[in-house]
Amino acid sequence: MVELSGCDHETAKQIVSSQEMSEPLYRFDQEDFHVWITAIQEECDYILTTNHRRFPAQIGPIKRIHPSDFYEHLSNP
Repeated sequence: MVELSGCDHETAKQIVSSQEMSEPLYRFDQEDFHVWITAIQEECDYILTTNHRRFPAQIGPIKRIHPSDFYEHLSNP
C-alpha cells in the first residue's frame, strides 16, 4: 500500500477515519485502503466500483457510484 498511496496502514486508517464515515471501518475490506486514500488525497468526487457490499457508500465528500450509474450521470448532465 505504501507504494500505491504513500501511506502505511496506520496512516491510512487515520485518514479514512477522519473523513466522517458513518459506518465502522471493520465492515469494509481494508485491502481497499489504497483506493480510499488515493481518492481522498486527489480530492475525487466519486469512486467507481461494483463492490457495493464491501465498500462504503461515502467517504467524506467522496461518493461510491456504480460504473453504469456514473455513465448515466455523464450522459444526462
